[in-house]
Amino acid sequence: MLLPVVLLLASCGGSGASTQTTANLLQNPGFEQGADPWHTMPGASWSQDFDVGRNVAHSGAHSVHVNLVPPSQRLQDWVFGVAQDINTNQVPEYVSGDYRVENWLKGTPSQYLQFVVIVFY
Repeated sequence: MLLPVVLLLASCGGSGASTQTTANLLQNPGFEQGADPWHTMPGASWSQDFDVGRNVAHSGAHSVHVNLVPPSQRLQDWVFGVAQDINTNQVPEYVSGDYRVENWLKGTPSQYLQFVVIVFY
């Protein structure tokens, strides 16, 4: 069983040189207004469980917490994380973000942390 995959997007910059300040394409990137518009992906292999809390935050007062506890049913793969759909005509020139991993205990032969941006063009 392939256990945790975490998908966390924290900041997507718009077009322009990387030395310029550009608008963040994500809404509510720091979870300061709660969970919306962040969500999990549909499908049996995606965990639907995540919380917005105040325990640990990079900046601001809030952060998202994804508990990597597998469900009772045995699936080939299990995905933990959050996603956000961005409708834009710009492809970001750069993407940046922060994540924190605590108490990682390897429970299966293949586990990994992943940051993913999928662009449909």
